[in-house]
Amino acid sequence: MKAMDGWGVTGWSNSWTALGSDAPDDEHAVLLDGYGVQRTVDPGVLYAQPPEIPGVPRWHQKRLSRGRIFEMAWPEDRVPATRSLLDIHAAINARRHKLPAEDPDLVSLDTAVDLLLSAAESLHAADKSIGFLQPDSCRFGEWRDGNPFVILPDVGFAWDKKAGLMMPNWIAEPALGLLFENGAERQNEDYLVEISRQNDDRDIRKRASDAATRELVDVKILARFVAAALVGTDEIRRWCGDRKCLLKLPTKDIAPDTQAEIWDKVIAPAFAGQIATVKELRSAFATYKPSSHYLHKPPLAPWAGWMILRRAAMVTFAAAMIGMLWAFSGSILEWFQGRPAPYCRNVTEGSPLYGRLFELEKSREAARGDVASRPAFWALLRECRSEHAVLKICRSECLAGLVDEWFRQAEEEGQAVRERLRARPRPTPEEVQDISTAIIAIRQATVEGNRQQRSGVVTMLERELMLRGGKLPSGPANSTRATNE
Repeated sequence: MKAMDGWGVTGWSNSWTALGSDAPDDEHAVLLDGYGVQRTVDPGVLYAQPPEIPGVPRWHQKRLSRGRIFEMAWPEDRVPATRSLLDIHAAINARRHKLPAEDPDLVSLDTAVDLLLSAAESLHAADKSIGFLQPDSCRFGEWRDGNPFVILPDVGFAWDKKAGLMMPNWIAEPALGLLFENGAERQNEDYLVEISRQNDDRDIRKRASDAATRELVDVKILARFVAAALVGTDEIRRWCGDRKCLLKLPTKDIAPDTQAEIWDKVIAPAFAGQIATVKELRSAFATYKPSSHYLHKPPLAPWAGWMILRRAAMVTFAAAMIGMLWAFSGSILEWFQGRPAPYCRNVTEGSPLYGRLFELEKSREAARGDVASRPAFWALLRECRSEHAVLKICRSECLAGLVDEWFRQAEEEGQAVRERLRARPRPTPEEVQDISTAIIAIRQATVEGNRQQRSGVVTMLERELMLRGGKLPSGPANSTRATNE
């Protein structure tokens, strides 16, 4: 066997091997001969065989493997040499300013994108979606005769969390999670529902509506995937900022490398939902090819002489004056109106709530770094919210944002606890206490914010706690110390 790195993400391992066995058949096994790829999957990973579509391999469960090992026959007797779209981007970007239009890598990029979209179009024609797509989920290569091919080795695989096992890394830490608008875990869950559906009892209109929705989601994922292949994943992450998904193109001043027509004619409309089907997306990329991004050379701005310099000086002076007024506007207003209360400007100095809001601001800062100060902060926050709710001069939920901020901080701290556990795999009483403290903190913020949806971070932390023999804390008001069984 020879390990095949990068052959998709849903397999725990992939190896090039000779197929076939003399072991007796089991109920689901298919006997394969020749050479191919053998994939071992994580516990709980399920596979549903897709229709026969060029570029979409059909895996077969290996005999006596209990659903953990799958095999895929390969028509050639040599290990396939393939690249991902990001590999092609790296080869092109290093010499971007010297590329001729007929450069082989540019041709490969256009061909790979078209073959990928062709496979996705065929999948949706068969009422199937592309599933869990990541950079290594699309491999591009050439047969011995020089004809190109694209392989999507992850189509048909999904993880079932009901198995009660630890979430696979390809879901917990995806290589490019920003492709999924609702996150990698939700993408896997939706795809699991799709491949697990046995008897479709929905009416025709409902099936058509669901199929259109799935296809629109895939169109946006594919558009983000191509965008990453054009500018690289680091640039895409910079565009996203604090957001977890690239929902729309940033402005040209933030993303100056989006001047080519492909961005405004194809990628931006796809993000906005103006391209509804993979067939339309493929047609648009055929008109505005991905290689046009690298070949685009923006024209030099014409020299407009001193008039432009004079206008720029006037604009600079005006901007400076506006900036000064803006910088001192707070001081001027405070001098006329008094110091505004934090969180709600409608609370005046004559209100009893005025001083308590300043106390709340100090308590918030203290609670950020001191866990012991947080119960006092929550008690003061509840009192301030109650007093603010009966104010006649303000009907807005001014303090709701503070609760949401603490919920996000509690989730981030819980996620940080989970990351530390990966570096310290041996269970210890200190780890159990840290997990319990994080769980109770998130629960407390959930209760205070009247949130109906359960936090996914709590679910992962509870699983880690049970694995270490700790007892689940019963509620936010209980002690944060868990006991070992």
